[in-house]
Amino acid sequence: MKKITTEIVGTQVKFDQRESIFTRAASGEERDPKVRKWADVHTPDPFYGTLMGIPRDENCITFHLVPAVHGPVNPKKTNIDGAEAMTERIKGIGRFFGADAVGVALLNQAYVASHRADEYTAGTGEAGRAITNTHAFAISLIFRRDYHLVKAGHSFIDGAEGCYVYNKAAVTACQLAAYIRELGFDAMAHHEREEQVLQVPIAVEAGTGELGRLGILMTPGYGPRVRIATVTTDLPLVPDDPIDIGVQKMCSVCKKCASNCPSGAIPKGEKEVLRGVKKWVIEPKKCLGFWGTDKERWDDCSTCISVCPYNRPDTWFNRAHHKPWFFRVLKSRLGAAVLLFLDDIIRGKKPRFKVGWLGYKNY
Repeated sequence: MKKITTEIVGTQVKFDQRESIFTRAASGEERDPKVRKWADVHTPDPFYGTLMGIPRDENCITFHLVPAVHGPVNPKKTNIDGAEAMTERIKGIGRFFGADAVGVALLNQAYVASHRADEYTAGTGEAGRAITNTHAFAISLIFRRDYHLVKAGHSFIDGAEGCYVYNKAAVTACQLAAYIRELGFDAMAHHEREEQVLQVPIAVEAGTGELGRLGILMTPGYGPRVRIATVTTDLPLVPDDPIDIGVQKMCSVCKKCASNCPSGAIPKGEKEVLRGVKKWVIEPKKCLGFWGTDKERWDDCSTCISVCPYNRPDTWFNRAHHKPWFFRVLKSRLGAAVLLFLDDIIRGKKPRFKVGWLGYKNY
């Protein structure tokens, strides 16, 4: 089994979802005025009620999918013709339901949260319940975002697109978990609105990408331009090997996400250790504080994703470059520097993409 490229340097401590900046903002515990503006001032754009349930959740599909993450298991268990064959079958079913990529990992208990809470449950009796999840495996489901709409950030355009893909991921995860339960094995979906796990490190262990400077998953096909959902299960599966697509070398040379981050939340310096993991540590208060600066024009931000050199259009030419030789070049600091230089020339060092879409505009 290959090792992940993220450095584990100490005892990994479970994450308590009550400490999330979103939970703290929604509960009123976080008093930073910029963060408070994000929590207290609701955007007028109807996409956020439709796709995120903020401020109204009655018309949001993921609100109605909260009880769909788990359900009864078929008492008649299907005979499994080997874990390897079942793994390929489940990956195919995941793609059939809408995922663009699927990976499998052993469920690392370090990535099961200690307590459940988020911006939706904050201040309710649901927040703070202890989590127990003893499933053996985790299935990571990857969903690509639209290249051109992501490039429109920060605006209501990229916000709507990102929220839509969250919804798509939630539906797929719930359907795949239900399919596994119909096979006679327990399974639980984890999506943006209802999750018990840290989905990015699970996706890294499942071989779908690496952890980058901007703090999110970097995939070989779409860079950071993805959303993730997860299914945990006891269905016997075969874990995938982690991958190395040169992210650690490239991100050590490239600082486009940090240089263009409007909040300064992404570090330009070296990695730090957080909960036993050595990584580039994002400052969530700065990030969320920026999200709330102008609720009449945006409610979030995709700038770091749009400028990343790994983020490329879905064209045959770019798919041809998503080959092993290309990523081998990125594993060299010199090779990464050369490719970054070319990216700066061709695509620029800063965002330069304007778009009009359904009467919306970006800024």
